Amino acid sequence: MPVKNIKINKHSKTSERFSANQWSRTMSQKERILQHLESGNTITSLEAYQELGITQLAARIFELKAEGIPILSEQIKVTNRFDEECTVSRYFLMGA
Repeated sequence: MPVKNIKINKHSKTSERFSANQWSRTMSQKERILQHLESGNTITSLEAYQELGITQLAARIFELKAEGIPILSEQIKVTNRFDEECTVSRYFLMGA
């Protein structure tokens, strides 16, 4: 699968689609991720940390997949704060 080049920064549109009060404090991390993906959004580990307060996205994705949730991923290239190119996974629901 080809790797896509994108740049993620604090001013990206991704940050604009979340609000601090959108996520209930009683929701589990897996529920927050699933609600996010079911809304047609994708997510990277940086977005999960910044917007959902989740530090171990890959572990939660693994658990959701084990429960039968059809989550796919693609490798994308991003530029970090040191202006270095890095490859990260972006997750999405199959068919979304």
